[in-house]
Amino acid sequence: MTYLIDTNIVIYYFNGLTDDESIHTILADSFKISITNKIEFLGWG
Repeated sequence: MTYLIDTNIVIYYFNGLTDDESIHTILADSFKISITNKIEFLGWG
């Protein structure tokens, strides 16, 4: 199964604001991110 992940979920995950094991599993296995979300994430840092 493939998931479309929102930028906020990725940011929360990398900031340690969520400890949901299912998010770790999704990010480790397979997900898709839109080009808009990718730009938002890269500009976040």
